[in-house]
Amino acid sequence: TVDSSETCQSMAENQTSINQSSPHPSDPDAVSDLCQSLAAANTRHAVPVSCAMDRHQSMYKNRGRAALDQVERRRKELELQKQRRFNAMSLARRLAEDDWTTKDVDENDDLDDDLVSVADTNETLATEELTADDTAESLQRKRRPGKNYRNQLMLSEWLMEIPDNLETEFLLKLCPQGKRVLVVAAKGITKTFDRRGRCIMTFPSELPGGCRQFRAGLTVLDCIWDTSSFHVLDIMHWRDLQLYDTETSLRFHWLETNFVESAPNVCRRTPKNRHPFLIVESHSCQRERLAEFLTLQPPFPLDGVLFYHQRGAYTFGHTSLVGWLKPYMLTEVLGLPCHQHYSIGLPADYQGWLVDVERFEATRRQMALAYSQDRQLRRQQQQTRSENSHSMVD
Repeated sequence: TVDSSETCQSMAENQTSINQSSPHPSDPDAVSDLCQSLAAANTRHAVPVSCAMDRHQSMYKNRGRAALDQVERRRKELELQKQRRFNAMSLARRLAEDDWTTKDVDENDDLDDDLVSVADTNETLATEELTADDTAESLQRKRRPGKNYRNQLMLSEWLMEIPDNLETEFLLKLCPQGKRVLVVAAKGITKTFDRRGRCIMTFPSELPGGCRQFRAGLTVLDCIWDTSSFHVLDIMHWRDLQLYDTETSLRFHWLETNFVESAPNVCRRTPKNRHPFLIVESHSCQRERLAEFLTLQPPFPLDGVLFYHQRGAYTFGHTSLVGWLKPYMLTEVLGLPCHQHYSIGLPADYQGWLVDVERFEATRRQMALAYSQDRQLRRQQQQTRSENSHSMVD
């Protein structure tokens, strides 16, 4: 607020000085002086890109606004969960049967409504921006699953602030390097889908519904695929038990206590279970426990660290209820010493947590723009070929 008032006062002073020296339109020299004054005024309030210190200052000013926005959206999403109309059993049936055409006779089934899905950029950049001004209705639309296997995963946001209730309301999970996938086991076969809903693998598993010998039941998992094993981050359905509307703490507890016990062979490779499913354990964010845990060597190569709000249900698309940091950011953000493996991947020009987040976001925007332009070009080429083929027929 102080920064904003100072900026407004400074801009008002600039405008006053410019107005006092405003020239007559017919005076070319005066007009040139005015243009220079305007450029100087704009330059004073632009975000410098070349100066590292100014980048830091700008990021930390914006950090306050982004943090407040994230806190407010987190509050809204928790409130929305209490009133959302979502037929989880209908979604489970559609995932099992790959049936997205029929409409269930259920007044609460909104899966066939017009949905606002995650923006289609590319496989790793799918996102939809949410703001604190989003209404409950718009948030509810954004939190519905897609009409196919796309937009079925709960995705994180950059952690822009340290929540006041981090120690009491959040759980931490290490995220291994690999590909984020949706695993659906049903009718005697196990299928894996990427974030865009494309089936990338089919194989037998000993998950309920995953092979001919375990044909009964349905399993829906949120996993990381590392080319040899599946690391299970979350669970949404197991046999006849749907867990979409269950709080995160209960889903994680069930996953870590009942998963292997209910299917003892899923954690190793067998003829009926082609790829192992390994549980990614959750950890308390209480400072003493976290300090002890972070000094241990991670069990696998890390891509990042996830912070789950314990009271969050499983939702769809990006959500403020799941925060994300790169491993090398933890020491700075949490103020805790970490094992040396957390520093792997630290950029040589690392200038701080928020500056690095902005760097990632700038790269994401560039890639999204390039993807959009490439897709538009392909559409134009396809339209041109179609017009040429029609003209040849004529």
